[in-house]
Amino acid sequence: MPITTGTPVPVGADAVQMLEYAQLSMDARRVTIRRAVEPGGNVVPRGAEASAGETILEAGRTLGPAEIAVLATFGCTEVSVWRRPRVAVLATGDELIEVEGTPRSGTIRNSNAYSLTAQLRCLGIEPDYLGIARDDTDELRRRVAEGLEREVLISSGGASVGQYDFIKTIFEELQVKILFSKVAMKPGKPTVFGRKGDTLAFGLPGNPVSSFVSFENFVRPALGRMCGFETPELMHIAGELTRAMKQIPGRTAFLPAVATWGDGNWSIDPLPWKGSSDIIGFSRSNALVIFPGTRDSMARGDRVEAMLLPDFFMRSR
Repeated sequence: MPITTGTPVPVGADAVQMLEYAQLSMDARRVTIRRAVEPGGNVVPRGAEASAGETILEAGRTLGPAEIAVLATFGCTEVSVWRRPRVAVLATGDELIEVEGTPRSGTIRNSNAYSLTAQLRCLGIEPDYLGIARDDTDELRRRVAEGLEREVLISSGGASVGQYDFIKTIFEELQVKILFSKVAMKPGKPTVFGRKGDTLAFGLPGNPVSSFVSFENFVRPALGRMCGFETPELMHIAGELTRAMKQIPGRTAFLPAVATWGDGNWSIDPLPWKGSSDIIGFSRSNALVIFPGTRDSMARGDRVEAMLLPDFFMRSR
């Protein structure tokens, strides 16, 4: 008996042969089965995908295409989800101009706001960009106060100890409780974090790589938890170092690398770069080697830890 894919098996039948391996005679009265089929072949028993009472989607799962298909299969037209937090992004510094401008001596284009926006979009968050705040305490205070009206404020620049690094002071003036203002991390030491009520405030460094690394280590986990992600941190792997590395100990370093999988093992190839301002060299990486602050060197062949970047598969060779 001919049936179409997905229809119930006729009463008394215990197998289905694919049309590719069956031949109908010219008079349509005989079928030649050209390949044997065992009992149960090409038949999916009722309830094979899930049993009655079984949990289909666990809390904390991101609703991607497969999860949406599962919901549709079970007729779920509405489900409870976590609301994405409202996030503001603010760039600071007299040296900054917008990307469409032409830099003159002493100015640079504002790349951090666009990098942070792209990182937020990887989390499914569309931020409010508040523009560039100049190194003027009154203007900066107004912009930060505006950002604190959201649930998360991310500022870039002004977090170090220079003459015009005002972020920590402005945070405190606006009653943001500072929880830390520097971390033993390279790049990204001058990272400020505080909270005002339920609002989180992050002051990230101005160098582009420092801003990127600080976001992934501190902002992403916080936002991920606010979004209900079960595992908000980026994936960490262990692999074999392809070349020796050295550093001055004291801070845990997150250094650009290319991670590749082959022969059942990860290989981690550290990339040459020129420091926390070298976003060009950093852009060639798909992972970050985690260099412990207690060590001054790691040899070729050492087993090391690395953190895969959020767009790892797009950046892999």
